[in-house]
Amino acid sequence: MTALHPTLTDEIREQAILCTLRMLDGREEHSYEAHLRICDVCRNEVRANEEAAALISLAAPAVQPPASLKKKVLARADYVVARAGDGGWTPFAAPGIERKTLAHDPVSGSRTFLLRLQPGAVLPAHDHGHCEHCYVLEGEVFDDDHGLSAGDYELRLPGSKHPPVRTNTGATVLIIVAE
Repeated sequence: MTALHPTLTDEIREQAILCTLRMLDGREEHSYEAHLRICDVCRNEVRANEEAAALISLAAPAVQPPASLKKKVLARADYVVARAGDGGWTPFAAPGIERKTLAHDPVSGSRTFLLRLQPGAVLPAHDHGHCEHCYVLEGEVFDDDHGLSAGDYELRLPGSKHPPVRTNTGATVLIIVAE
């Protein structure tokens, strides 16, 4: 693809969906990413798909694994270590945001993870079904209500609505979701 598109077509929608789902092979992905840098129509469609996918992922209920799983996990080790260089970052919610899962308790449903936001990233607005503890490790984040810098902590209570979270500097935050 080298031409700019004047309007949205079914073919553009299909290609944008494949891009959003990370289903393009290496050569296609590289070519399409280059095209996105020059084509507003395609770039906007991919962005809309990623925002929709982010909202779906934020709204999805936590899956309760079998109770026997906790016993199996605990039989292997009585502690877990996640090292900074271990990798494990996966795309999350919106462009420029990655998540690294640190722990998940299948019995209580609590989850602990890191979010890494690139400069300019926006985490879409979302509802909180459970308590969410947020501790900013580095950088700065802000929403419509206030900003947080490295060392700041925020608690969002169940039922609260979180406006979009933005960062100009980039940020790494520790999130603990307690059910």
